Amino acid sequence: MVGIKAVPAEAISKYSSLKVSPLEGNIYSCTDMIEKPQKQEDVLSLFSILGRCVLTPDIFEILDNTAPGAGGEIQLTDAMRTMARTVGMTGVDFTGKRYDMGDKLGILEATVEIALRNPLLGEDFRKYLKELAQTL
Repeated sequence: MVGIKAVPAEAISKYSSLKVSPLEGNIYSCTDMIEKPQKQEDVLSLFSILGRCVLTPDIFEILDNTAPGAGGEIQLTDAMRTMARTVGMTGVDFTGKRYDMGDKLGILEATVEIALRNPLLGEDFRKYLKELAQTL
């Protein structure tokens, strides 16, 4: 099972694109995927993997038989593509706020928002940000 989320069309080339069909509610069947599609015709949908996956043990045999890909390394996403195409995967459309931890701005946004919600640091951090904002 993989966590999925629709991303803006202009951003799909930074993520994976999944071929999905609805099953029930926010649950989808995933039967194909492409990592970082560079051409519009390669985009399967705007659904992308969030990086949260629960994979069945057969992924290890698939990995054993996966040829090196990007960077000369065996890529988990290549094995997941094989899994999607053969036995299929289930995707759950995530509800909630998603932070892109592969993006420097996303890391900063997550840090600030989580810090503001922290019961021990939040109030002092909020005060600090307000003071800092006055100097911008």
